[in-house]
Amino acid sequence: MATDPTATDYRVAVSVAESDQIGQLMRTALDIARDRDGDVFVISVVGESRSSPFWVFRDEVIKEEFSGDRRELLDRAIDVAEGTDVDVDGRLVVADSVASGIVTAATDCDADAILMGWHARRHSDIVLGHIVDDVVASAPCDVLVEKIGPTANGVETICLPAGPGAHTALAAGVCHAIARANEARVDVLRVVAPDASDETREEAETLVAEAASAVGDVATTTNVVEGEDVAETLVAAAEERDVTVIGGGGGGRLRRVVVGSTARTVGRRAETTVIVATRPQRARSWLARRLS
Repeated sequence: MATDPTATDYRVAVSVAESDQIGQLMRTALDIARDRDGDVFVISVVGESRSSPFWVFRDEVIKEEFSGDRRELLDRAIDVAEGTDVDVDGRLVVADSVASGIVTAATDCDADAILMGWHARRHSDIVLGHIVDDVVASAPCDVLVEKIGPTANGVETICLPAGPGAHTALAAGVCHAIARANEARVDVLRVVAPDASDETREEAETLVAEAASAVGDVATTTNVVEGEDVAETLVAAAEERDVTVIGGGGGGRLRRVVVGSTARTVGRRAETTVIVATRPQRARSWLARRLS
């Protein structure tokens, strides 16, 4: 079934690559889409290098004959949404790389956000790091990377580390969607050094207030906490909550934004669900896209 880009105000494109990602990623995608009166578009990529002999076949032949379990993953993801109030469609994509397939499909369906899974403690994390790098470098929209792992039986509390800029604004919107779907509370916090100046503390108070305002009409708390190490303090805070949504950091490719950064450290070490939210400079906010 073809997806009409004009038929919705907001679209989440979900890339499913492994069976154990489906439930967790689809729950998040459905929460976000429902919160913004949008829909979900599932992407499953059949990656074939252009040097592969399979490239002598048309895409439809590759999909039919050589897609392996990708078709099954796509169908299972779409089935998860059955009985919900969110429209879900999907597409099996043939591309010379997973990243290019994701970006092309997201562009074609006019996605406002791409949601991908990430295994923090698998060897495949190295490969996925390259894929995420390339997606963020080329994505025309927001990118959300969710750590696949233990999930809570329901969500009661969400951690939102406050920071300046568009990444935190995006993270705040994701927090609102998850909180609204689960009647959860969002705890907004900012870490400062124990010897931080009054000016730094005032700036931190401003950041948490702005982030809480961006979260919107769900239960929130705000707090400026002291910690010698920002990442370690946030890991501890994350492990006291069910979900953490953290802005990806500065600009540029995700290898410079997340890998080796506070967000990546929290994602690796926290034993709870972590979503890293990145808004590339080229990506417009969903409201700007809607009004254009």
